[in-house]
Formats: sequence, C-alpha cells, structure tokens
Amino acid sequence: DARFPGLEEVEMAHTWSGFVCLSRNAAPGFGQLAENVWGAVCQNAVGVTKGTFGGTLAAEMALGEDNALIADMQSLGAPTPLPPRPFLDLGVRTRFQWELWRNRHEA
Repeated sequence: DARFPGLEEVEMAHTWSGFVCLSRNAAPGFGQLAENVWGAVCQNAVGVTKGTFGGTLAAEMALGEDNALIADMQSLGAPTPLPPRPFLDLGVRTRFQWELWRNRHEA
C-alpha cells in the first residue's frame, strides 16, 4: 500500500516473486560458455523475454547458424566478475542494508 497507494483497493489476481539474477554491469552471460556449453544466463530481471530470446539465439549459435541478432546480444558485453570474498560479502550486506533503509517507508 505504501508503494502504490492508488491501488490499495485493487485485488491482485496473480503475483510473482523469486530470484532475480543481476550482474554488476547489467550485461548478460551469452554465447559459448565452455567447450560444447552454450547459454543465455543472468538476464538482469528481464529473463522471461531476454532469456527466451537469448536462449533461442544461443541454440542457433551452437548449431552454427548465423543470425544478425546474435551480434546484438554479443554487443551487450559479458558480466563483470564479482570481487573476491570477504569484499563481496561486505558489499552485499552493505547494499542490502542500504535498500532496507531506503525503502523503510514501504513496510
């Protein structure tokens, strides 16, 4: 109700929640990931559309097919590696605390 006060009287028929994969630079993992391994992963919260589309293009790449849209996906770059532990853990905990504080009025 705090986030969308105008919708407090609207009954939601369906909701979704789950894990969302995000890379530090918003780039997906796409293409040949290892020998004989192709994929379209880490879609940065648009997995239903970009993941389906990217998966189709990754399959075409694995089959040796050419598609002009493959270059578009490749132009998005690759995910930036995460920092090593313990820096990663510190950063994640700090970010979570920041988000909780920033959104404290929505609880």
